[in-house]
Amino acid sequence: MDILDIVKEEYGLREVSWMENPFILLTDSGCKRIRYWADESLLKWHTEWRDEAGKKDGPMLDRMIRTKKGESRISVNKQWITLHDSCIEPFGLLGNEKQWGALVAKILAAGEMEARGLEVLAETDEFDFQSLLELAKPVASSGGSFSLIRMSLTEARKRAVQANKLIELAGNSVPPLLDPQLSTDSGRKVMDFLFYEAGDQMPVRTYKPLRRFLQEWIAACGTPSLKRLLTAADRDYPLHSEQGFLLAAEIMIPWELKECLLNLQGGDLEEAVSSLDRFSREWEINRRLLMAVTEWMDENRKKVAL
Repeated sequence: MDILDIVKEEYGLREVSWMENPFILLTDSGCKRIRYWADESLLKWHTEWRDEAGKKDGPMLDRMIRTKKGESRISVNKQWITLHDSCIEPFGLLGNEKQWGALVAKILAAGEMEARGLEVLAETDEFDFQSLLELAKPVASSGGSFSLIRMSLTEARKRAVQANKLIELAGNSVPPLLDPQLSTDSGRKVMDFLFYEAGDQMPVRTYKPLRRFLQEWIAACGTPSLKRLLTAADRDYPLHSEQGFLLAAEIMIPWELKECLLNLQGGDLEEAVSSLDRFSREWEINRRLLMAVTEWMDENRKKVAL
């Protein structure tokens, strides 16, 4: 049976056609997105994670639409598919910090639930500065093109030391599991509400996705807006305490320098120029982000002291 006929029957729809084959459907109930899953445990985590995040009022996630039988998925051709609402209009950032902050808090809180078999697969990167120095050896004695890399190594060392201190302050706390595809580009507008289209990849136990999200935010909206976003998220999820230390540590770790050095290992000139240019932009954006987050945490400590 054709997949359109299967979806039509299982979900009780009257009209179903492809809008963007094989992912977006046009139905009598609006646009829908199909997601395909080969890993049942991954599908289960994403289903439960979305359901957990959807328990509270506020911004919505694209939860799995239930079939006529109340199932969150259907089996088709030795894989599973899920159906989700899909929207086109983007949800703005600037001026909508409260809604986005509430969404971030929901996502972080839902990520604290039990991983149910995915724990060993979740990414938990650890940064090793000595390994970074080894990667940097080929460029340490090179000419002017790599001067930014050499100058950045001193700051990278300081940031790595400070990050370790923050991790120690966090004690036994660990980051929640996060969707690695977290992005400001995934917000959609439904009426005046934020509807978030989440991903389908393996979750990671690291604040890297939120770090990238905040980098996108500060690049688009600036420091004052970022601080309002953090304040809004902190109302529902404690970013001013241990989890905040872990987030700040993740931002301090010079991952962008490591990524650049790895890209330079190939020896391709065009790739080297592109990597250096990208590193220069990312290094500056992350410096702005780090300054904004540390300022926000300091301001919160002063408010508590008062």
